Amino acid sequence: MLESMRKGSKNIFVKVFLTILALSFVVWGIGDVFRGRTSNNVATVGDVDIGYNEYRNRLQGELARYQQILGRALTEEQIGQFNIRNMIINQIIDEKLIRMRTNDLNIRIGSTVVRDKIVENSAFWDESGNFSKEVFKNILRANGLNEMDYINSIKQNISTTMLLETLTTAPVFIESQAELLNKYRNEKRIADIIELPSDFIKNVPEPSETDLVQFYQDNSDKFTVPENREVTYITFGLQNVKDNLQISEEELKSIYQMDKDNYFTDTLRDVDQYIFNSQAEAEAAYEELKRDGSKYTKQLLPMGKVTRNSLPDDVKDAIFSLEKNV
Repeated sequence: MLESMRKGSKNIFVKVFLTILALSFVVWGIGDVFRGRTSNNVATVGDVDIGYNEYRNRLQGELARYQQILGRALTEEQIGQFNIRNMIINQIIDEKLIRMRTNDLNIRIGSTVVRDKIVENSAFWDESGNFSKEVFKNILRANGLNEMDYINSIKQNISTTMLLETLTTAPVFIESQAELLNKYRNEKRIADIIELPSDFIKNVPEPSETDLVQFYQDNSDKFTVPENREVTYITFGLQNVKDNLQISEEELKSIYQMDKDNYFTDTLRDVDQYIFNSQAEAEAAYEELKRDGSKYTKQLLPMGKVTRNSLPDDVKDAIFSLEKNV
């Protein structure tokens, strides 16, 4: 998750941002790290506690990674030399601070974005080059991860990247906007002003109550102020991305395989059924139906539009094999 921070750490905006995060330690406090652990928490960042189990699991994972690289387990002396314990604490604190900030900014990542991120990862592809849910689950299981934790980690990684990119992306100066702003601030008007002193108007009769009410009614819009709301919003839709959206044939096939059940609609038939007390009644009704079926409504019980699988086995093939208007 912190890869974006490492890539942008040389940027002046990111340095300022990380400095603010570091100063927040002084405000929020991480006393448990330096005074010795007196509870199940190893540190506190704001209102968020970092539990000992979270720290221990992260430490064990990091030690296992070192063991895999070196081919042997680290000794206590080597753990101290590499400063692994402090590194793990600092990583967790960084993640908590970033997560708190993304939550404050209400940065939310949709499930479609996460799905696309997973599907485009070649580690989860089968031999044909398509996303395989079975491969995906096997890799997560081999790494001791469950699907929900992995999805949450992707969401946090993307939201962290979005936050840091606002700091690492240089602002674009738009000349046309600067010109408009300059014209607005320096625009001039030439106006002729006619001043009428109060003593210029004479012999004005005292208005009656009726005159005042009528004047107010005729000019009520001048005596009221419309209710206002200050709104900030962002519109973003298909038109914003369609020109830059490129999807390969392999990606389309992969997306189709994941949701192919949504692309099929069961065939329907509009079925009416008749209920009779005897075969003789049924045969008589059949003859009448052949003569003019539209007028025969006795014992009619409409079933509406039905699928093949919703009908009994002894009639469904007969019904769905009928030609149109037969």
